[in-house]
Amino acid sequence: FDFIVGVGIICNLVLAYCSPKLKAKTIGWEHFCYDGTPFYQKILRKFLFKNLTQVVILTNKDLEKYKKLNLNTRTIYNFTNMEFRKVPEFQNKRFLFVGRLSEQKGFFDFCNIIKQFCKLNTDWNFRVIGNGEYKNDFKKFIKTENLDSRINWSLISTDIQTEMENSSCLLMTSNFEGLPMVLIEASICALPAISYDTPTGPSDIISNSKSGFIIPIHNQAFFIAQMKEFVSNFELQQKLSIGAKKESKKFCKKHILCEWKKVFEQ
Repeated sequence: FDFIVGVGIICNLVLAYCSPKLKAKTIGWEHFCYDGTPFYQKILRKFLFKNLTQVVILTNKDLEKYKKLNLNTRTIYNFTNMEFRKVPEFQNKRFLFVGRLSEQKGFFDFCNIIKQFCKLNTDWNFRVIGNGEYKNDFKKFIKTENLDSRINWSLISTDIQTEMENSSCLLMTSNFEGLPMVLIEASICALPAISYDTPTGPSDIISNSKSGFIIPIHNQAFFIAQMKEFVSNFELQQKLSIGAKKESKKFCKKHILCEWKKVFEQ
């Protein structure tokens, strides 16, 4: 082989260990944030990643950290085959959440944000798509807070693009992410997003106040304030939608494949 590509931390550790004995060039393709791996993997990565010919990562925020392990590190975003079809239906007055009902996705912050927002606004509703360990807790939350008429929830969807086109804004309350595909897909659909500023991910996809809003992590009050500003200003909704569509150009398939071509031409 001319090249061997490892995908994910376990494969990359194995590949890095074997790399000195291989004639092929070795590329470690990381799919998660630098700090999101177990301690033992961090230790092994520190000693082994220098053996790789090149490391490819998902976000610019992690670039300097990985360069300390291997100077030949570059950022290449993921792409999606989703293509723009139409602008979102802002008249639907609907926030969209897509993700696991889990600790990682900030389940408890998300529930409290919904609860507090619904006290302040009676016009806008929520579409939630997700399963997870807190599924029963979410069911109980909806019932306890009498939000059956405000939250439309399903465990899965077979057509996320239509869900996005029929929504007005995507919400993300994650505690940590790699490069969240749901934000990339939202930008392609020209759907603005409001997201916590996790250590990596959202800031590579959202330009604050241009294509959505980036919120300091766990600052629920500010998150709700930005939601209020969004729902009260149709011109802002239009502006952020145009901005999101512009941001999506970074994630087009043709551009990303050109970046990978550079990797294999070195």
